[in-house]
Amino acid sequence: MEKRSRWTELSSRRSSYLLYELIDRPTSTAVYRGPLASLNKTLKTFNDFPELAFKVERMWFRRFYTAETNRLTADMLQNCMNLASLSIPWTTIR
Repeated sequence: MEKRSRWTELSSRRSSYLLYELIDRPTSTAVYRGPLASLNKTLKTFNDFPELAFKVERMWFRRFYTAETNRLTADMLQNCMNLASLSIPWTTIR
């Protein structure tokens, strides 16, 4: 009896398997992205390029209700001198 490789055995039924099921030794790396990454990146961008922040006319913050996000929001708005419309959570105003 001929010894068949796993690939040969599965190739006839390949469409019924997902890609990760066909990988012999899967490897992966855990990736963590902080929940405030978008706020921190925007704040850094506005601090690095104040002329960009000056051109911002509208900002909308949603689902940021902690003291830390309130501080980041306030820091971000310092460079936005041309702001005409702002939507922030009531906890920030409080």
